[in-house]
Order: sequence, then structure tokens, then C-alpha cells
Amino acid sequence: MRTPWLAAAGFTALLAACSTSGGGGDAGSATDAFVGTWSCTGFDTLLPAADAGVASIMDPTSSMLTVTANPDGTIKSANVSGGTTCQTQSSVAGSTATLESGNGGDAGLPCFIEGLQVLAFTGGTGTLSGGVLSHALAFTLSGTVTYTPPDGGPPELVDVTAGTSADSCTRM
Repeated sequence: MRTPWLAAAGFTALLAACSTSGGGGDAGSATDAFVGTWSCTGFDTLLPAADAGVASIMDPTSSMLTVTANPDGTIKSANVSGGTTCQTQSSVAGSTATLESGNGGDAGLPCFIEGLQVLAFTGGTGTLSGGVLSHALAFTLSGTVTYTPPDGGPPELVDVTAGTSADSCTRM
């Protein structure tokens, strides 16, 4: 049984917060720890418009995240979920990657969550611990999703304006 909400392109694609871009310098061991292909599972939570009558809409997600290091000491991630790829950059300090501002579809590639285009990533972090990459992202979007109440009521259209994504990833 599904958690209530439409899953078109699960937004684990926003795992991209795990991608990183540090300021200048050689790619070093901090970025190397993030580099690789990761299998991720978690939840996207969409936040409906204030007048929607629904507090939040959650959906389980799964995706594949590929993180690469750039020669300038940055790392970039590409997250594939539901056939959609999202790319982001973050700065790396030790075992933490922090999403850089201005992410919202790196290189002109739009990101989609539940079939809705992400307008902007507004924050996010990725943390490595014991071989597990945990990350959380926040984003804005605009559109309508189909929501099925947990009490089995009839599906309804709900306007959404923002959301979050939280995932746990293991190296493949």
C-alpha cells in the first residue's frame, strides 16, 4: 500500500545535495569519499499550498546517485529516479557536503519531482558515516499532484509549492 501521493519521478533525484563543489584547489580526499555510484532509498515530502487542507504529502523513493570530482576540487552529482536526472553541486568539508546556492537544474537540465519541475533547491546537506551517505534537500516547485487520503477517501488534486527529500544511500 502506498503512502499518499503521486509518484511520477520520485525526487530522490534531489539527492543531488550529495553532489559537491568546494572552492578551488585540487580534488582531495574529502571529495574522493563521495565519488562513486550510490543506491538510495528515502522519502519525498511535498508541502501543499496553505489553503489545500492537507499538511504534507509523503512518497517513498528509490534512485541511483553518481558523484564525480571535478579538477577544481568540486564534486557534482547526477541523480536518476523514475527516468529523470537531476544534477547539483555542493561544497565539501570533511564528511559533509553542503548544497551551493543557485542549484535548480545544473547545465540547463531541469529536475522533476512527482512530475513537477523544481524551481530551485533552497538548501541541503549530505553526510558520510560508516559507509552510508545520508542527505536532506529542500526545494520549491509549483503545480498540482493527485493526493489519496490515508483514510481511503477519494483522490483529490492538491496544489504544492515546496518540498523536502531525505535519503539514505549505500555505495554500489
